[in-house]
Amino acid sequence: MLLKRAKSLLDDATELERDFRLMRGLDLGELRVGAGAYPAELSIGRAAGQLIGRHPGLRIEVTITDLRDIVAAVIGRKLDLAVIELSLVEGETRIATEALPQHPAHFYCRAVTRSRPRRR
Repeated sequence: MLLKRAKSLLDDATELERDFRLMRGLDLGELRVGAGAYPAELSIGRAAGQLIGRHPGLRIEVTITDLRDIVAAVIGRKLDLAVIELSLVEGETRIATEALPQHPAHFYCRAVTRSRPRRR
């Protein structure tokens, strides 16, 4: 029980120290971001590049994995933020959400051709 409480206190202290650095405007630190494959490809790379361009001392770690694992990692404080489908966290009070602009998407596949039975 004591170890569990100590871990919680250490996590809180780490977050508090990070918040103080951010409030002082320091460009140092780490941002841990999670996303599925599609949002990572579409948005995360470009956004991370722009953010690092403005804050060169910032380190960004991107985790691309199953969306449900990402939600658990945000709740467990292993990730700072995630880009996911909002329906995955509907009703979840431990997570603050903000909708992002929509991106048009197109899916392509090859044409399906019906094979003709061979004559014997």
